[in-house]
Amino acid sequence: MINEQMLKDITVLYVEDDNAIQQNTIVTLELVNAKIIPAVDGMDGLEKFKANEEKIDIIVTDLSMPNMDGLEMIEEIKKINKDIPV
Repeated sequence: MINEQMLKDITVLYVEDDNAIQQNTIVTLELVNAKIIPAVDGMDGLEKFKANEEKIDIIVTDLSMPNMDGLEMIEEIKKINKDIPV
């Protein structure tokens, strides 16, 4: 079970194409002091991962998105860092 202490001071790459869902989830994660790097689709998520790899502790992603889906994005990210939690 995830609790507030586990999320405190972590950085989350959060990839979601539905703006309403993304905003609600970001608000929830910020309540427990998580830092969020938002992305709107898999391509955006991959680019933001490359730019912030050393900061990101975990990736949370939607699967069905335009341009590049979540599974394709994860496959590409795992080529860069196979140990990043998703």
